[in-house]
Amino acid sequence: MSPINQEPSARDSGDTRPVEIDAVVTRLGARMVIGEGMLASPDQFIKAMAVSPDGFSIWDALRSSDGSIRDFEFRFMNSAAAEMLRRSPSDLVGCLCSEVFAESSKHLISRWGDAVERAGQFHEEIAISVRGERRWIHQQVLSIGEAVVVVSQDVTERRLAQNALERMALHDPLTGLPNRALAADRIGWSLAQQRRVGGVTAVMFVDLDHFKRVNDSLGHAIGDHVLVEVASRIRAAVPAEAVVARLGGDEFLICAHLPSEETAMLIAEQARKALDEPIRKAGRSINISCSIGVACTSSSREPEELIRNADRASYEAKGNGRSRVSLFDEAMRDRINDDMHIESEFKAALVEDQLEIHYQPVIDTRTGRASEAEALVRWRHPQRGLLYPDSFIDVAEESGLVVPLGDWVAAEAARQISEWDSTGTPIDRIWINMSAAELAHPGYGERMSNYAAENGLEASRIGVELTERVLLDEALEAGGELADLARRGFPIAIDDFGVGFSSLRYLQVHPVHTLKIDRAFVSTVDLGPRETAIPNAVVRLGHGLGFRVTAECVETRSQAARLLELGCDHLSGFLFAPPTPPGDFAQAAREAESVFAKL
Repeated sequence: MSPINQEPSARDSGDTRPVEIDAVVTRLGARMVIGEGMLASPDQFIKAMAVSPDGFSIWDALRSSDGSIRDFEFRFMNSAAAEMLRRSPSDLVGCLCSEVFAESSKHLISRWGDAVERAGQFHEEIAISVRGERRWIHQQVLSIGEAVVVVSQDVTERRLAQNALERMALHDPLTGLPNRALAADRIGWSLAQQRRVGGVTAVMFVDLDHFKRVNDSLGHAIGDHVLVEVASRIRAAVPAEAVVARLGGDEFLICAHLPSEETAMLIAEQARKALDEPIRKAGRSINISCSIGVACTSSSREPEELIRNADRASYEAKGNGRSRVSLFDEAMRDRINDDMHIESEFKAALVEDQLEIHYQPVIDTRTGRASEAEALVRWRHPQRGLLYPDSFIDVAEESGLVVPLGDWVAAEAARQISEWDSTGTPIDRIWINMSAAELAHPGYGERMSNYAAENGLEASRIGVELTERVLLDEALEAGGELADLARRGFPIAIDDFGVGFSSLRYLQVHPVHTLKIDRAFVSTVDLGPRETAIPNAVVRLGHGLGFRVTAECVETRSQAARLLELGCDHLSGFLFAPPTPPGDFAQAAREAESVFAKL
């Protein structure tokens, strides 16, 4: 293909190149250097441009009667430039920029015209339409008198790759939603919008309830399907202008500029209700719910802090029963500040010997002996006095301090059994509580074995309690850790059994030693047949599976008598003896045995 396809000029003498092009190229050559020398002639320059891999074209400025540049007329194009446009240079003879580039022409005429007027040059990337396909072109533009020389490169593939990388960096690959970084950027935009026009910026933290069970029981492929469906439902439930992002795992975020906090709560409730209908996949009906925390700009004007506040509110929603919406407010901020203060003080308590263990006797109903004890931690606060676990255990669990706390309790309980052995206080076993965080922490069984061995104890003398809620929420980790504990010889008890989280399958799967009836059923066991039904069922179930059954929090003789009739193996509670310091335990055990003997 010839690089020049214009009609010859009247001054043309056999050459197919108009003299105007010669003039432009000559002037262009005067401004370009190759190596150490100048271009020798227009012919050399044209030949070089003809084989250049870069596009090369020349356009003449067309002026209106008022002298302003209204368009550019095609003059010359090499084969590389023609290929970029999917056109033949001969087809462009007499064509104008406005005809060739259509929607991009207004921008090009403006930029090229400015270069002509200023005798200047520039470079940029611009999107053009080539036979209906969007292409990105990098153009270097140099003005020569009333013409512009355009050197162009098709950078579409690089631009698409760059866009793909940018999208990967800012979007979740599974759902296609924005990720945390992009969500934070959009929150910043919403805050700026709020400053201009008012309203509030609302951030809603969406945390799926018990999603881990879906992955554990149905597999990650179905879990991924559920996440995609959840993303789609949330997106459909909120206003189109709201941003819906996935933060990772089972956590999503909604951000919107709204008229008020009340509107934010309504939208959050719509998002929550969007998951009411079961998700169907592979012939299964999967029920999923979510807890949503809402934070508005009354709580902060920083994107990351708004996200944190919404996260804290979602935690509150979970604590209130799940499948709820909770608003972050000043009362919640005060609780968080209090928790931070408690956390700081509790860290000091762990290293300054402010913690102590009180032991409550447990009666063996077959022998009447106080053969076991439950270890209950107390905090002797230097200003507030003796504190019970409900004052600090939630903070310890949220902060991760429950792990060193649990290790300290286990080590101290093992040491205490050994001390009682040497002083003639007969005790068969001490029960200690284990949290979800301890289950998730590697090496729990090994550390327990070390504590027992250091004090010359058999593993069977330290029992480990965990609640049904922990067992179900941490099923995957619990399976490995509990099996390891059982192999090492540590008895395992399920505490608060029967409060509504039960899955009988876990009783078959896990190496359970003892079931402990929840206090809610113990407190009413003597009121009549209806109130007795559940404790009776727990006893029968436990014995049928080969477990021991213990009733805690026994406070009256009539409760104790009814539990004995049902066949409970062990009893404990204030009827027999309260938790006491180690030095008072022997006396408390004797009193507990005396009370039992009189039943």
